[in-house]
Amino acid sequence: MLTRLVRGRRAQPWLPCPPQGLAELREQIAARLVQHGIAAGAANIVTTYGASQAFDLLARLLLAPGTRYWWRIPATSCCSSSCARSTCG
Repeated sequence: MLTRLVRGRRAQPWLPCPPQGLAELREQIAARLVQHGIAAGAANIVTTYGASQAFDLLARLLLAPGTRYWWRIPATSCCSSSCARSTCG
């Protein structure tokens, strides 16, 4: 899907995308969600480079500074950390 969206639309597709993700991709994701009965606009969607980045963003949004957390990533070992004030919030 991304190849189809980028082809012919961005003069330099190798340049970094905006922090929230490529607008055209977010619009396509929003359209598909609407087809499945989920009311979401492109402004409500953020794309990430992978699960690790997504989990990091969620932790920064949902956990208070200093909160200890633990999660299991299937492809790697267990991870445990503390949400430091400098990285969260």
